[in-house]
Amino acid sequence: MMQGHVAIAAVEQTDVTQICDPISLEIIVGALSSAQMEMETVLERTAMCPFIKEKKDYLAAFYDAEGKMVAGTVLPIFGQVVEPILEFYPLESMQPGDLYWYSDCYQSKGAVSHNSDQVIVAPVFVEGQIRAFSQTWAHLMDVGGMRAGSLSPDATEIFQEGMIIPPVRIGRDGVINNELMRLFERNSRFPDMLRGDMRALFAATRLGGVDG
Repeated sequence: MMQGHVAIAAVEQTDVTQICDPISLEIIVGALSSAQMEMETVLERTAMCPFIKEKKDYLAAFYDAEGKMVAGTVLPIFGQVVEPILEFYPLESMQPGDLYWYSDCYQSKGAVSHNSDQVIVAPVFVEGQIRAFSQTWAHLMDVGGMRAGSLSPDATEIFQEGMIIPPVRIGRDGVINNELMRLFERNSRFPDMLRGDMRALFAATRLGGVDG
């Protein structure tokens, strides 16, 4: 499913004299695919809302240090997923155990389609250097707005569809910022479900980054 993404990344990031051989490439593709599926399994089994557990409205993916997808989905994803975070948090400011979060349609240039889609990103460190990003996103049940569920067919502006989260650092040194979480939960009609779904996203993203 993801071989096209992985193959392109391997060629782009490798010196012409050190092109990855086909057998090693297939092993890398299989490892990334397995890791992605494990992340998605953790997310689906630990989340609470039906959008994730039944509709399966979620995604796990891996990106290189520049924010380009190397393993994720064959479906076209428009806009930018990791870049919005890099605009506010340069690579040199990131540390192991960090988690970044946003749900801004305009900041992502369309990668996020509505306010209910929450994006979580973790930097992946190898020998002290950021080599990749682990990322998940999922549609949460209710993030505020004019109607329960944050799905409003009569909405006339984005502010009626719930909270807009700009790129923020929600985790530092493995510790979640509970002040930000309380603010988010207070604007939901289903705060317990929201909390459970966010924890599922945190766990799946950290798993992809081999956190801890």
